[in-house]
Order: sequence, then structure tokens, then C-alpha cells
Amino acid sequence: MCAVSSGLLSGCVATRAQNPGVVATTRYVSFTDEASRLRALDTQKMLSERSEDYRIGPEDVLDVTIFEWELREETKTVETRVAESGVVSLPVIGDVVARGLTVAEVKKEVESRLVNGGFIMEPRVSVTVKEFRSKKIAVVGSVVDPGVYTLRQNVTTLLDILSLSGGPNEKAGYVVYIVRTRSATSAPGAEGLLAKRSEESGGSGTETLVSAITLPSMADPPPASNQEVIAIDLYELMETGNLALNAVLCDGDVVNVPEAKRFSVLGYVREPGSFPLKKPMTVLEGLAFAKGFKNPEASPRSCVLRRYVSGGESIIPLDFIAISEGKSPNFYLAPNDVIEVRQTPGKKAFLDVMDGFKYIFNVGYTF
Repeated sequence: MCAVSSGLLSGCVATRAQNPGVVATTRYVSFTDEASRLRALDTQKMLSERSEDYRIGPEDVLDVTIFEWELREETKTVETRVAESGVVSLPVIGDVVARGLTVAEVKKEVESRLVNGGFIMEPRVSVTVKEFRSKKIAVVGSVVDPGVYTLRQNVTTLLDILSLSGGPNEKAGYVVYIVRTRSATSAPGAEGLLAKRSEESGGSGTETLVSAITLPSMADPPPASNQEVIAIDLYELMETGNLALNAVLCDGDVVNVPEAKRFSVLGYVREPGSFPLKKPMTVLEGLAFAKGFKNPEASPRSCVLRRYVSGGESIIPLDFIAISEGKSPNFYLAPNDVIEVRQTPGKKAFLDVMDGFKYIFNVGYTF
């Protein structure tokens, strides 16, 4: 009888995981995968290019001034656009290759042409970039001001370009994707470093990547064969300050900030629903989004976490009383997780009995 009473009061029913091979993680796990981490680190070898003189490219507009082209020291300025072929056309001296050169190098080349052609023995030349158009980075998705941004430097960084676009907006998640076309300069050593780590560890190279084992991926569909994607965990970059993830960006890169993935809280809570997963969040924090238990109906010791993975659905038991007391793991949520707050048959029977007592008491009080 005591055991029955105890069951009615606690409402405790054991729940087993349907897929015990999938384990929830009890610590924050970055969504920057190992390959992306290596690629981001590899891009930083280009960081020195930011402090170098700007390299001219197609579509840039130059102002070329040759003071001796007019009599009486009057200035003659030519505005010219760099063609797709990388050349600019100037009067008298013809086409001059500008692509990949600095303004100082173009100035020197123009002066050399004028002297060698016998046009001006001591030319005075000035070259400036009037409009920067050749180096573009697209920022799309959940940012304040999405669009295409032109660079006034050879390269920039992820944090800088996010700042230019106003930063992630209120709908943004905490993973950003950098999409770039594969080339000789796009992190060529990342795959090799990943393979080397795998050989050194005697495994697949993902031993340190807990998220690959415990959490479903937040990545979009695989990129085209000529593209690579670098996934950056914005929480790790911006909140924890891991600047090793501040990837260096160059012309042609696309920065995509998707909307936040969602999780759901269902059952005997005050405000059930679907909520954005905008930062790393535990099951206790997720429960708070739903305003807590619907008392006295909920059975806090008999809740479950439903997680959808490639192998199917995994059901993880949650004892919120033990979690709040630090006696049970406070799991981190993954995209599309469902927290189900249940009511056990014992708890329902107990409440029915209590309702019966209330009814009898109220009827007796009325008489």
C-alpha cells in the first residue's frame, strides 16, 4: 500500500531510450566541424594581405593624371575602367596591364611607357582608385542589411563583413556558412591536415568532434563539387572569443547566416510551442521558454527528450527534479529536438482521487 501511495505521489515511470547508441551531450559542443576549423585556421595565412597595398582588379575605376599632357602645366586626368582582361586603355600609350598591380606599380608602368616611347622625358603621373568594384563578398540570410559588399582592401575577415552588414538579426541562428569556389588559395591544406590528424589518432579524425557523434548536423545540403563550405559556430567565435574561427574572406566568397533552427516543448507545460534555438541551450532553459510545468498535472520525473537522427528517433529520459538538483545530466538541445512533458497514469489517478475528495467535500459543505 505504501509503495502504491508513493507511486501515486511521485508519478515516476521509467522510460527507456529507443536508440541507446545515440547519446545526448551534457556540455556545449561547437557546431564548427573539424574540417571547417582547419579551413578557417588555414585562411588566416592570407591576413597579411589586408595590410598590403590594394591590388587592382577588373571593374575597378582608376583616375590617371599625367600633368605634362597639357600645355602650361594644366592637369589632364583620365578616368578609366579596368577591363575583364585586366588592362586599362590610356591615350597615346595604349593598353596597360593593371590587374594584380598596386597603384604605385601602375604609376611606375605608365611613367616607363611615356619615357620609353619618347613622349615625355620626365613625366609626373598620379594614379588613384576612384571606385572599388573588383572584390565583392555577398552576405545573405538573417542579417540586418544583406547585400553585396565591395572591399577596399585585398581581404577582410568574417567579423568585419558581419559588422558591415549590421550583424545577425533577431531571426539568426548561431551557425554561419562561408561558401567559396575551390581554388589554389582556398584552404588547400585543410584536407591534408585532417587526414594527418586522423592517422595520428588512429581513427577517422573526428574523435575530438563530439557534435558529429552526439548531435544531428546543422549544415545545409552538400555544396557543389567545385565549392567548399566552412561552417562557423558564431557563439564560439563571438561569445567565447575564439578568434581562430575568424576566417579571412576574399573576392567571391558568400556568407550565409541561416535562420535559427527550432526545438519544441509539448505536453503539460504552461505555454507549449516551437522556439528558436538561437544559442546553445539546455533542456532546463528550453523548459523555461514554455514557462515551466503546468501544475499539478505535469509529472516532472517522467519527461522525455525526442531526438531525430539519421537512424530514426531516439528517446532520452528526463527527470527534471534530478536535473534541477544536479543529480542528472542537463542535456544540451539540438535542432528539431522535442521536450515532452508527460503525465503518468499514477499522477492522473492521484489527481482523479483528489478531485473526488474535493467534490465530496464541496457537496458536504453545501448541505
